[in-house]
Amino acid sequence: MALNSDAVMVLFYDIDGDTAWHDDWHTYEHMQERLSIPGFIRASRWVAQPGTPRYLVVYEVADTRVATSPAYLERLNRPSDWTRSMMTSFRGMIRGFCSVRGSAGFGMGQHALTIRFLPQEDREEALSERLAREVLPAVASIRGMAGIHLLRPEPPPPMTDEQAIGGRTGP
Repeated sequence: MALNSDAVMVLFYDIDGDTAWHDDWHTYEHMQERLSIPGFIRASRWVAQPGTPRYLVVYEVADTRVATSPAYLERLNRPSDWTRSMMTSFRGMIRGFCSVRGSAGFGMGQHALTIRFLPQEDREEALSERLAREVLPAVASIRGMAGIHLLRPEPPPPMTDEQAIGGRTGP
């Protein structure tokens, strides 16, 4: 499995303005800040070439309970000045903690494809089981495929000061 945990925080978003400013902030402050919070394991940033949303960020976390941990909420309720200024440029943010329902493959590739969908409520469990048992291994066996993961969103964590600066996020 290419992931180091059974839970992730996933973010999709665009930046209004200078993406180099964002990339500096994200590289030199934000990733380091997040990875210093207990329960955050690894971070990756993916950039659409071309496309929108421009950014996909994946934080591997020890557990989805990190979303409501005192250390995480403390950090989000005390954003740095650089973070405060950066958050006003975020557009179309979709953010959430997810449990990993299935994985196949052994590596992390250099390209990513995401497919977001909403299963019928009464068929979610059966669909998840079939995807994990049949579809993920079949896709992972395709030549050149490094890894594939099925993620399930968890309920959103409480609104924080940092999130309020950038506005509500989508689920």
